[in-house]
Order: sequence, then structure tokens, then C-alpha cells
Amino acid sequence: QTIKKTLMNQAKQVNNKINFIKHNNKNLEDNFFKHLQGQHQHLNSFLAKELITYLSKTKVVKLKEKKIIKSIQNTSWPGRFQKISQNPTVIYDVAHNLKGIEAFIETFKKLQYNHNNKILICGFEYNKKVKKITKQLGLLFDEIICTETRVRKSMPAKKLKNLFQHNNLII
Repeated sequence: QTIKKTLMNQAKQVNNKINFIKHNNKNLEDNFFKHLQGQHQHLNSFLAKELITYLSKTKVVKLKEKKIIKSIQNTSWPGRFQKISQNPTVIYDVAHNLKGIEAFIETFKKLQYNHNNKILICGFEYNKKVKKITKQLGLLFDEIICTETRVRKSMPAKKLKNLFQHNNLII
């Protein structure tokens, strides 16, 4: 509520208005998020749809709602919970910050990958604060492979391995 008041006051000062929208998945078709996984991607898609719909209604852009929905349905985001193999299931995600890793974990839990032998291959930049998330990652996977990219500020795999408390770690 405080944030909403702050935004409203700021808009008033510059003689503008803010339209707030309520997210409601019930308004969306079952296959709306055909290629996008995770609540974070659903929220971003919903916001994009609402914004483009608003811009169309106010004649800033000319797009029909069916075209907007079809475009979002065909949207994919390579590197974001991207399934690159079916058998075995291999998911690729470049979660490049703490929020991205948290979103990956939530999506992974929600999709309930109950296979035996779930393996995480991970590498991080040295400046990423990942220590507090390694416990959660460790609980999801049977084996963790720590690696490094050897570009930019890659965290050494040995240092990454030390951040995990897991029985099955490989460098």
C-alpha cells in the first residue's frame, strides 16, 4: 500500500496517472504459456499482454488482442528453464542472479521432477552471492557438478564446491 501511495503521489506531481492491474490467470487460456515456464515468466507475459492491450485501446499501437495472445504463446526465452533434452530430461537455465536462481528453484519444485538421479551442473561468477542458495539447491539434486567458465570473473570450481554441503559433489 505504501508503494502504491508513493507511485500515485509521484504521478500526480508530474500530472500523469497510473493504471494498476490485477493478475488473474483465470482469464488466460490453458495454453497461453506454451513455451514459458515458471511463475515469474507468467507474470512478465501477463504484464506485457496488459500493456500492449492498453496501448492498443489508447491507439498508441494498433494490434488486435488475438495477435497479442498468439505472439505471447509463441514466445520462448532461450536459457530460461529451457528443456534441451527429453530423455534424459535436461533443463538449461542461466540464472544469473539470486532472484533468477530462486525462480529456477520454485519452477523446478512446481514441475515436480521426481526422476531418480537429478543432477545439477553449475558455475557462477565470483561476485555472485550464492552461498545462501546452495543449501536449497543441494536439497533438490542427487548429484552436483561444479564447473567454471574461465571467462570474466568465473568462480573457481573448488571454491564453489566448498559452498555446498552435499554428499555427492564433483568438480
